[in-house]
Amino acid sequence: MFLYFLLICQSMELEFSFLNDTEQQMTNVIMNAEQQSFIKRLDDLGKILSVNFQSEDESSQFCSTFYQGVTIHQSPSGFISLVHELAKKDIDELSDDDLYRGYNEKLSAYAVNPEGISIISSKGRVYFIDTNSKNLSIINQTLPLSNDNQQTTQLIFDEKSRYFYAFLNDNNQVVKYQFLNNEIQHKPVSGWTKPNDKFRVIASNGILYSAQESQGLFIYEIQQHGFRLITTITAKDLYDSDSDQFKIVDVAVSDDKLYILDHYHGITQFQIRSTNMTFVKNGKLGLIKYSDCKSFSVRGSTIILIQNYQSNSEIIELFIQGDDYVEMRKIYTKSQLRRADILDDDFAIVRGLHDHKIMLIQMPDQYLDQDAKRLDNYFFSGNLLGVNKFGNTNDTLFAISPHGFYIFVYRAYPTIIICNSNDIDSGLYSANVSIKSTDCDKKTDKTNSLQYCITNHVYNFEIKKPLLSPEQQQYTIYLTIILISIILLLIGCILFHCRSYQIKLETLERSKKKRNFRPPSKSEA
Repeated sequence: MFLYFLLICQSMELEFSFLNDTEQQMTNVIMNAEQQSFIKRLDDLGKILSVNFQSEDESSQFCSTFYQGVTIHQSPSGFISLVHELAKKDIDELSDDDLYRGYNEKLSAYAVNPEGISIISSKGRVYFIDTNSKNLSIINQTLPLSNDNQQTTQLIFDEKSRYFYAFLNDNNQVVKYQFLNNEIQHKPVSGWTKPNDKFRVIASNGILYSAQESQGLFIYEIQQHGFRLITTITAKDLYDSDSDQFKIVDVAVSDDKLYILDHYHGITQFQIRSTNMTFVKNGKLGLIKYSDCKSFSVRGSTIILIQNYQSNSEIIELFIQGDDYVEMRKIYTKSQLRRADILDDDFAIVRGLHDHKIMLIQMPDQYLDQDAKRLDNYFFSGNLLGVNKFGNTNDTLFAISPHGFYIFVYRAYPTIIICNSNDIDSGLYSANVSIKSTDCDKKTDKTNSLQYCITNHVYNFEIKKPLLSPEQQQYTIYLTIILISIILLLIGCILFHCRSYQIKLETLERSKKKRNFRPPSKSEA
């Protein structure tokens, strides 16, 4: 029998649905002296939300669930330094400028295009790493318009013009560049005025978005020789009234949707109409209300929002579909976090000041087992500007630090059920197992991220254990050897005494024969 039912979220209108396969899948397991453990990998069920054992005997006690996760290891190539190349030279060969650059230069920003990653340093040195080639190729040039007093604050890539744009804050200048035949081609860009507040810029499909805190969101068209201001989104556009507390700290674009993050109020979505370059607020979705917002990341329907407080942070995962949204997870951490890098539909790396965490996504908090809720601490400790997938591979990460970059290899491991019969008596045991997961054979619409599965299993255990435990068997062997030795010793003693007694009897018989023997007389002779 196959049952379909809906579980309705308590808010935000969206619904979680579960496909409940009531047909129980039987598994018979024999565990004996040679096979004392049973291991079941749940590879074909996607991500596991929970595994629930129910039994009237002890079977639920000797089975444990170890939930899925991701392991990350540094590749053999290790850390590749970029700005500390001068440290490898003899100090007598370095000029004063070299010494200053070597000890003060840091990587400040990066941007990704289909061919690779460009990184720019605080001294205007530009790097391009071809991540699609088998052998890692690194090109470095220096922007002629930079000088030692400039600090590069932002770097973006526009897929429409195919240029990188570097924002140089000390001279209010923007420089666009690209690499052709291993050479950098650069041009100054007009139409840009440096914001008075902190700002964050992104580019998408020929449009530049500049979040400038209390000044609002400035939207530019990227033209051949410069930027043309299209519009400015202020508090009145977001909330239909002028707000005293208004601070746009982040902006993101996904498909034809524009997302704006206000530090005080939360997230607002706009529809991008590229034909006439207009932006229409989604009034049906409304304001996604959160406060103390630090940053957010958007990939498809997933949003990961970071809220920062005095000494801790909160991670909030949202799922948006149409004009509705649902809060998937809310995770409190004791450390300050910066931003989440959503790497695919399964996991993200949440970057902090010096520690970073691995977070599995699209797993609703209310259905998660307690052991599956925890965040894995990312083993790397240090400042990271960002983490991206490396080229076209599915198992390599590219992590950029202020002084170079790391290449990591990551592996996703599935949920595993392990049953061990070491401490269980011989007998027959049975357990009903209910598994909630993101995928199953019955799920035909694999694109429905809010549809989950419940599969039911019955595990029948037949445990055949020897009468004695291995330790008892070892003690028994030792004792048997000792007893046999004692018995052999006793038998030897008995045989020795028997032989001694026999020898004494033989000696006594010979003595009697000698006493009774009389030689014949002469008359008889």
